[in-house]
Amino acid sequence: MLTLGLIVLMFGCKTKKNAENTVEPAQNTQTVKITAQVRDSKQDISDNFEILDHRVEGNNLFLKVSYSGGCKDHSFLVIGDPNIAKSLPPIRSVKLIHRSNQDACRELIEELLEIDITPLTYKKEEGSTIYLNFEGIEERITYIYQEPK
Repeated sequence: MLTLGLIVLMFGCKTKKNAENTVEPAQNTQTVKITAQVRDSKQDISDNFEILDHRVEGNNLFLKVSYSGGCKDHSFLVIGDPNIAKSLPPIRSVKLIHRSNQDACRELIEELLEIDITPLTYKKEEGSTIYLNFEGIEERITYIYQEPK
C-alpha cells in the first residue's frame, strides 16, 4: 500500500511540473508580438529575465518568459547576429533583450512572446533551414522557413 502511494505521488508531481512548463500563456497573460531584427547587438544591455519554455510554429517562435516588475511597462527586442556560421545548416546567434524601464517592483510576471523570426532565416525560400543559437536556451532551435499563405 505504501509503494502504491509513493508511485501515485511521484507521477502526480511529474504531471504538475510538466503542466507548469508549457508555452501557453498563464491565465490573464497577454501575448506580446515582436518582429526579430538582424543587426549588431553589442550595445544592447538586457535586464534580468528567464526563458521558461519555447516552441517554433511556422515562422513564429513562442517564448514563455518571466521577470520581476509590475509597476511599469516592459519591452523586449529579439536581435539576430548579422554573421552566420558557415555550416550545414547555417547557424545564427540570437538574443532576447529585456527592457524593464527601471521597474523596481518585485511581482513575478510571466509573459508569452510571439516572435516573427522571418528576418532570421537563411534564405526566404520554402524549406530553407537554419539553426538559431538563442541565448538562454540550451539546445539549438531549428527554424525552417515557410512561405506565407
